[in-house]
Amino acid sequence: GGPGGPPPPPLHFYTGPGWPYNMDNCSVQACNRTQCHFGEYKRPCSTFQDALCRKCINPLPVLGIYTGVGDHTTGLCPWSCWGGYLPDYNQGICVLPAALQAQQTTPAPTPAP
Repeated sequence: GGPGGPPPPPLHFYTGPGWPYNMDNCSVQACNRTQCHFGEYKRPCSTFQDALCRKCINPLPVLGIYTGVGDHTTGLCPWSCWGGYLPDYNQGICVLPAALQAQQTTPAPTPAP
């Protein structure tokens, strides 16, 4: 973080106390730097806990797929739809495109005698 911004996350976390009790002699481990998979997010490493991948907190709609890694501050992951459906992000659902909806709701023409 820059001036006025939040401090950067730590690069290491404590795994055990120093002996004798001494904060300068504690056991430390490097923070997890691996990338999470689509549908996961990773909170930054804290002073006493490693950074771990967690499942995204936003549920997928029917026919939805995660399209990326989630935001570490919100736990929300980007998503889209498959099978020709389009995402309606306001309602959190997958919908048929208007042209396909019209085809499904328009009755087939009656053959001429």
